[in-house]
Amino acid sequence: MRCTRPNQYVSLTLNNATQPGCGGVDDRSCAESEAALSLIARVRTRLRERGSASMPFAVKLVLFLQAFGILTIHTHGQKKEDVTAEEVKIEVLHVPKECKPKSKKGDMLNAHYDGYLASDGSKFYCSRTQNEGHPKWFVLGVGQVIKGLDIAMMDMCPGEKRKVTIPPSLAYGNQGYGST
Repeated sequence: MRCTRPNQYVSLTLNNATQPGCGGVDDRSCAESEAALSLIARVRTRLRERGSASMPFAVKLVLFLQAFGILTIHTHGQKKEDVTAEEVKIEVLHVPKECKPKSKKGDMLNAHYDGYLASDGSKFYCSRTQNEGHPKWFVLGVGQVIKGLDIAMMDMCPGEKRKVTIPPSLAYGNQGYGST
């Protein structure tokens, strides 16, 4: 699949909120999501049955860090700026007739999105060229994507399309993305 909509914004499409796998773009992403959720449920059940004493320390640490969203990519040397959600500009392009449920922090979402530089409109990212064209799965609001996307995708309906402008401080900062 190719990305062909040049403009100066990050273009986002929320394919399926809060119901990972079901009704998404394809069966493969559905199966992968359901398998991941099934694995998490089995681990939780086993922990309840055996107790945490039988679990290796490293596994406990990883589960603890994941539970609190600490396992995220941090940029080094980036100056912290006082940035608010109001700096993310959101234009709603399409809202489906039925809008239930809306996305919220902690929901597992999948989305295709394209990234363009506001300065010259050049494309620097296209989710359709990554992961064999499958949408990116992530948990909303825990830092698995750039902060601007976490903000822009809150309160979206399944199938809603938005055009958003994200300031560098809520994206990749001064370090940029790849060669951009």
